[in-house]
Amino acid sequence: MNPVEEYIDRRPAHEHALWIHIRWLILQSDEGVKEAIKWSLPVFALHNKQWIYLNPLKSGGLEVSFMNGAIEPVLASKLRVDGRKLVGSFVIPSLDEYNENDLLEIMQISKDALLKKMKKRS
Repeated sequence: MNPVEEYIDRRPAHEHALWIHIRWLILQSDEGVKEAIKWSLPVFALHNKQWIYLNPLKSGGLEVSFMNGAIEPVLASKLRVDGRKLVGSFVIPSLDEYNENDLLEIMQISKDALLKKMKKRS
């Protein structure tokens, strides 16, 4: 098991399916996605640039937190920002209580913005 799989395995059993599914969606979104544990949380990098991290909710469920979520206007309008300057989060209470298409759309917008920014810098 890799460190992210170990992290998920330590979550309460009733949360495993949610965490596994969201992890799979992120990993399948681009061949350049790599995962690691940073700040004691699962973090996903896109072509070596930090992109998403998963944050557990005290009530169960998780936040899919986008590193560029608050600075991209289209994303900020779709995510919970809570006064943060960079990060915006998509809250998922449970596997049955979220719209996967909304998450996939947000992931695509975030990914496109990040790749565009990386292209400008090169």
